[in-house]
Order: sequence, then structure tokens, then C-alpha cells
Amino acid sequence: TGSASVGATARYSGGACGEGGDAPGQPLSASAFELAEAKIECELLRQRLATEEKACAQARRGHAAMLEESSCAEAKTSALQSELRALLTALNMRSGDEASGALKGAA
Repeated sequence: TGSASVGATARYSGGACGEGGDAPGQPLSASAFELAEAKIECELLRQRLATEEKACAQARRGHAAMLEESSCAEAKTSALQSELRALLTALNMRSGDEASGALKGAA
């Protein structure tokens, strides 16, 4: 908890906790001290939660961007594969025509 950062001899100073002895400068009662610690810990947890929520949102955006890039890469790969198949088919047909032309010329 936050007890290490808030000394055991904490005094009311009119701060954010708003709890203390009867007058400013009076020692905090044990329950008021525990309440002050709990409020500090609660605020720290709120800040940590906000940080984690921001990190989670960034991760989601990054994941969405990565999926979009992956889809784009898959589409480009598919298009290149189609072009390659067409090129190989054209080369095979051309090679076949040259081979049959060579056979006709030899005969």
C-alpha cells in the first residue's frame, strides 16, 4: 500500500484527503490515516487503470492496422501469383511453338 510514502506521523495539512485532527497541524487519527492511505492508493490505481486503458486502445489500433496491412499484402500476393501463372503459361506456349517449329524445320 502507500504507507511507505505517507509517514506514520503524518499531519493534516488541508490537502486533498480532507481528513485530519480537530485543527490544522494536529496528528491524524489511525482511521483518518488509513482513509488517507486508501484514497492515495485509490488514486494511484485510477491512474494505473487509465494508463492500461490507453495501452490497450493503442494495441487494438495497432492490431487493426496490422490486419489491414496483412490483407493488403495477401491481395498483392494473389495478384502477383496470377501474373506469374500467366507469364509461365505464355512462356510454356512460346517454348512449345519454338520446339514444334524446330521440329518442322528439321523435317
